[in-house]
Amino acid sequence: MLAQYHLDLAFIGVDGLTAQEGCTTHDEMEAQTDRAFLHASARSVVLADSTKIGRVTFAKICPLAEVHDLVTDDEATAAQEKAIAACGVRVARV
Repeated sequence: MLAQYHLDLAFIGVDGLTAQEGCTTHDEMEAQTDRAFLHASARSVVLADSTKIGRVTFAKICPLAEVHDLVTDDEATAAQEKAIAACGVRVARV
């Protein structure tokens, strides 16, 4: 159903995020829904606090190449931020 829509901007939360595995979650249905939102949007923003960065969970949502921006907290390390930015993702710390 979501494939029939266009979104200017999609925000998704994730349970895991790494430069190698991309965005992941614990639930396969959530992964499919998030993937559909991302594919229907012109711009994608992932919301993940620092405890999610460096973790890989059960179901893959997408590679980081499909993400435009990451919003995280100040606890993410400089090395983590650098690895994510190297994938073409703009990182904002709040």
